[in-house]
Amino acid sequence: MNIFLQNNDIHHLPAFPKPVILSHIRIASLNPFKTKKMKQVREVMSKGLITASPESTVGDLRRLMTRYHIGAVPIVLGGDTTQPVGIVTDLDLRNVKEAALQASSVMTTVLHSVSPNASVASAANVMLQYGIHHLLVKDRQELVGLVSALDLLTVVADTRSPFANRMIFM
Repeated sequence: MNIFLQNNDIHHLPAFPKPVILSHIRIASLNPFKTKKMKQVREVMSKGLITASPESTVGDLRRLMTRYHIGAVPIVLGGDTTQPVGIVTDLDLRNVKEAALQASSVMTTVLHSVSPNASVASAANVMLQYGIHHLLVKDRQELVGLVSALDLLTVVADTRSPFANRMIFM
């Protein structure tokens, strides 16, 4: 029962004069403030992917990142989104001076991905587990999107929050 209460963010239960079977009480009636459903990755991921080939140069990748205001470019074979072979992030390029280097020499080849149906919490856990800031989104082996730590942060900083329009100075 404690796990059920923790997983559903329930801190207090109503007191009843007689024993009550809790499985027949709707969660909404126990916690009327828990109305939001956990968002799925598909709701926050970037869908219009900008990809590059392993032969693309560091200069090409920098131009793509600057032009499209993105922090990562998936590397695919022949434009085939079912075959991602790596990812290049802005951090990968930070200390690279040679613009003529190919993507294949700077890309990360150990790829991690989630399903578009995964919760944003599970995507965040994968990022934390592997110390990454960008995560491929694959649906039946096809690359369908990319989710970044910034995308996940937008879920936390919900625009409906009373603090969303306030600036904080320290």
